[in-house]
Amino acid sequence: MRQVESLNLKNYQGKNYLEVQGYDFLPCTITESTPKRRVRVGLIQHQVTYPTDRPISEQLYDIHRKIEDYIKYAAANDVQVLCLQEAWNMPFAFCTREKYPWVEFAEDVNSGPTTKLLSTLARENKMVIVSPILERDTAHGDTLWNTAVVIDNYGQVLEPLWPIEARCAAIANSYYTCAINRVGTETFPNEFTSGDGKQGHRDFGHFYGSSYITAPDGTRTPGLSRHRDGLLIADLDLNACRQAKDIWGFRMTQRLDMYAKELQEAIKPDFKPQIVKKL
Repeated sequence: MRQVESLNLKNYQGKNYLEVQGYDFLPCTITESTPKRRVRVGLIQHQVTYPTDRPISEQLYDIHRKIEDYIKYAAANDVQVLCLQEAWNMPFAFCTREKYPWVEFAEDVNSGPTTKLLSTLARENKMVIVSPILERDTAHGDTLWNTAVVIDNYGQVLEPLWPIEARCAAIANSYYTCAINRVGTETFPNEFTSGDGKQGHRDFGHFYGSSYITAPDGTRTPGLSRHRDGLLIADLDLNACRQAKDIWGFRMTQRLDMYAKELQEAIKPDFKPQIVKKL
């Protein structure tokens, strides 16, 4: 694995208590045929600021204002792609298994207040923003989705992404991966259980933060704090993606036809695995 070096970033002057870290994934092998492809990425971890029993509109407004401040600071440090945590604009109420009032945070990916805010910030700062939210899909029977909305640097919604497979594919196919987790403790009005046999409780415990970025070759940044809001900025060398594929040769040596045949056999009811008992 390679070393990462610290970046010289502007000081944060906002009213919140924000930890800032910056790193440079130094260029990989220099090649004559491939031009430099460098991009500056930022990721934000944060905690909710209002108690969860406050009106939904107040909670949403306060989170919007805080993240708007963080995004503007990231833009001042020339971040080109900014990633937010899962369900960043609400408490992580999925753990309660309650639907109301938490589904009131759900919104349309194109016209909802969260996308409108981030579209403006993306356009003004020429920044791509990845915004995971709870989506209300009115075009498909008001279905609720845990959605990542990708907004381009012109403020347009590129595509909503739903499945977790995208993240798994990123790791398996030699790409950079941004691992983002929230921080803080969220206390809810009603008790709920966690499936561990213990008594009901009103909080989910501490979210552990520690967000980081890892490169295709396994090089990674140090993690952010376990308990504070944080912004991690990193300069990535996109040529590392191709070089990792060249070095490992997974695609060159893969045998998809053989894998498909073996899987077809494995799903049959009478399948018996081959066990070699003697060498």
